[in-house]
Amino acid sequence: THGAYYYDMTSKVEMAQNVLEFFTVADAYYSNDFSNVSYVTMVVAGNTSVSTVGDDCAEEGCAGPRLVGDSEDFDTFLWSNDLGWNRTGDPAVDVPGYLSKVLIIAPWTVLLDVTTDILDLLEIRGTLTVYPHNELRVTLNAFYIDIRGGALLLGNHTHPYEGAGVTVSLHGDPYVHGTQCSKAPFFSSEHEEIQQRGFMVGCGKRMDVNGELFVHGKERVVESILDGHHVAGSEVLKVSPAPLMNRTGANGTVFEECDWGIGDEVIVTGSVSPHPEPGGARRKNSFKITSVGEDCTEFGIDLGGLKENHIGEVTIEEGDVEIDMRSRVLMLSRNVMIEGGTHPLWDSISGVNPRAAEFGGLIITRSPYTEKKLGWDETMIGFEKHGQWRFPNGKVETLKWMEFNFMGKQGGIILDESFYAYSHVIVKSDQEKLNIVGVVDRNVISGGAGIVANNQ
Repeated sequence: THGAYYYDMTSKVEMAQNVLEFFTVADAYYSNDFSNVSYVTMVVAGNTSVSTVGDDCAEEGCAGPRLVGDSEDFDTFLWSNDLGWNRTGDPAVDVPGYLSKVLIIAPWTVLLDVTTDILDLLEIRGTLTVYPHNELRVTLNAFYIDIRGGALLLGNHTHPYEGAGVTVSLHGDPYVHGTQCSKAPFFSSEHEEIQQRGFMVGCGKRMDVNGELFVHGKERVVESILDGHHVAGSEVLKVSPAPLMNRTGANGTVFEECDWGIGDEVIVTGSVSPHPEPGGARRKNSFKITSVGEDCTEFGIDLGGLKENHIGEVTIEEGDVEIDMRSRVLMLSRNVMIEGGTHPLWDSISGVNPRAAEFGGLIITRSPYTEKKLGWDETMIGFEKHGQWRFPNGKVETLKWMEFNFMGKQGGIILDESFYAYSHVIVKSDQEKLNIVGVVDRNVISGGAGIVANNQ
């Protein structure tokens, strides 16, 4: 038997013909795009079986599909499921652990259901979201998070994340992850990012976004008013109106519940300076709720109660002019937080904490760029179509009902001005929209605005 084999990768068309009849289909063989086809011609004699295996890698070879994310094996699994992380067949490489480099490939959706070890790198080419049924707050700890074509979704467009809390904690000190940081991409072919993506890629207590970051936490009742005068030492706050919130149950029914609960943090406006205590301590008029009354109007507070007298009644002045100087009670707690870490081992240097070092967390959206795949170069046939990763424009379009903590200025006593980034989130100046609702910003290290376009 004499035969020829032809396979077109785009159309998935293959042909096997007796070579003696080849002339009848020769045009089909010769008129195709050589950057997108594979040819195998063979002559077989006797009782022989032949099989062929091929892929779209360059002749020099390339990494397996699970390494670079070409796999079509779509999967959704919990972060805690070690079997889900099977990418190379070696659990020591694949399963996230202390100071490991973790890759979420394109066809994966990973649900965060546990607090992670500190990761050296988390690269997201697929989707990372939060398991909606978490009963305890979980924290994602990483020195550097790189969203490369994938998405980090803390809630989504139609369903906010309303489960137990989730924290994304960016770690690093200004020496190891600043002035002395020199890293090349771990899951990529070469270090092209310096030209394509800007400074300190892989460093800097940072999240880089060439994909999507979307945050939509649980909506809160943010304000009520003291009901009646409260003297210094009062350990129960009486407020009006009651902070009630309509919620939707699993069966679709709508019910009303008290939105403020034990452990939530509130701040009572008054004559105390609004600036935080040295070292980032809680404000003097910031309290944790210790008890909740049945009618959702009385709340016990910690720290021995109020530190000063607070007005809780409207006064009538001459001419029936109402003067409303009642203290407001504001809800600070959110179930979603993005923070610059304050761990004494991971975030301090020689006893200098992040506030003193002026080294907070930072999120930057990046311009689209391309990068060579492993084993490819510009001289190879099919390089433009198959030999490059194409990473999209980064976007952070929605920040709802979440909290920033210890974010901002990356510079100061250790880093020089070339490292300065005063803001928490830097978005591209051509981004069409940015939806910000119910965001709490505390322990601000930045001296500038929290969220700015990169041309400001």
